[in-house]
Amino acid sequence: MNKIIVAAAVCLSCSIASAATYTWDGGDGSSQAWSTDSNWAGDVGPVSASDTRLLFDGASNTGTTANKLTNDVADPFLLNILEFSNSNNVAFVLGGSQLQFVNDGSTSPLIKSTRQPQQTIYNPIEVGAGVTLKLQNTTYYIDFQGPISGDGALLVDSNFGSGEFFMQTANTFTGGTTYVSTTSNPSWRNLDIRHDQGLGAGDLNVQGGNINPYNASTNTRPGGVRFSGSNRTVSNDINLLADSPLYAGNENGDTPTSDNVTLSGALDLDTYTAVLRGRGTGTYSGLIDGSAGGGIKKLGISSTWNLTGTMLFDIDGATSSLIELDEGTLDISGLTIDFAGALATLEQYVLVDYATGGTLVKGSFNPFGSVANKPGGYAVFDDVVNSQILLIAVPTPGAGAMGIVLMLGTAACRRRR
Repeated sequence: MNKIIVAAAVCLSCSIASAATYTWDGGDGSSQAWSTDSNWAGDVGPVSASDTRLLFDGASNTGTTANKLTNDVADPFLLNILEFSNSNNVAFVLGGSQLQFVNDGSTSPLIKSTRQPQQTIYNPIEVGAGVTLKLQNTTYYIDFQGPISGDGALLVDSNFGSGEFFMQTANTFTGGTTYVSTTSNPSWRNLDIRHDQGLGAGDLNVQGGNINPYNASTNTRPGGVRFSGSNRTVSNDINLLADSPLYAGNENGDTPTSDNVTLSGALDLDTYTAVLRGRGTGTYSGLIDGSAGGGIKKLGISSTWNLTGTMLFDIDGATSSLIELDEGTLDISGLTIDFAGALATLEQYVLVDYATGGTLVKGSFNPFGSVANKPGGYAVFDDVVNSQILLIAVPTPGAGAMGIVLMLGTAACRRRR
């Protein structure tokens, strides 16, 4: 997998250079055109330039779906910063010609909202090569209704606040998307993918999110990267940069939703755990690479996740990858486990632990769909007494095989996570 990872630590700390700021005050409300100078503070309309900062403020003439605040100044309109201020709780709706976000010297471009209602952007957006567009939102959501194109990247900075971002349409940008949330188990803060091509053509890199179980009193809006919609199929490769959740639908309750999501790209776990959760149905049909020791954990009481592709399992002496089922339903009956490169030395390893709770759907004769490159002298054993699926050393013929297998099924073993 070709990882395209934004240097998040640097980008999150970028300062904002001096810029030409144009503030929308709405004028007398008779026009929604950007070219109407009286709509801007001081009756000075904006100029398309690399140092332009647009600030949308005020409570009147904020636009509607039928009458959007329309960019008719330039196509494309160059700018560095687009900001919605928090002085009034009225939604803005933007539209018109393309917005091209560019660097202003060392200052990376930014879309930022500190305004309580949702903000909707219908404009096409271009992010060129070598450009990373940072998204920040303190509350509610920014709704991207226009396509995002170019060879640049998106950086979703969920440390800035609890706001969310909705990707509603087919995007074609190629630089990838990085979601960053270093806040421990955050609420809200979702990047919500609502279109099959919502992530464009690049990788999705995920660093953090809420990995604690939903709780109606203490954890009501767990946040992270969410995939929403019926028959949603997303093919982007996904790279974990920390233990991180992937949602099939919104997990803000216990009632199942109609969300049905298939993720068909490769998932590189590295050494981390992907927490599969939500309230809908999710299917991971792509390659899951746990060869560096990463694992899978299932949360979400009302969600079902199906693993139907291949998972590369790491066994390195005393440790192994691990699949954990804590809540909901996890179906591994179609999963191929591949032990390529495994270095097994212990009598047994835990492959799947389903003792905590939930429903594990297994195959009729093999708990997995199939097993590839199994280490010599080992077998897969379903220890139903202890609710674990194990890789165990096969006893030599005539050594009381059944008794030894049962004993191994109850013995302690070491696992990575």
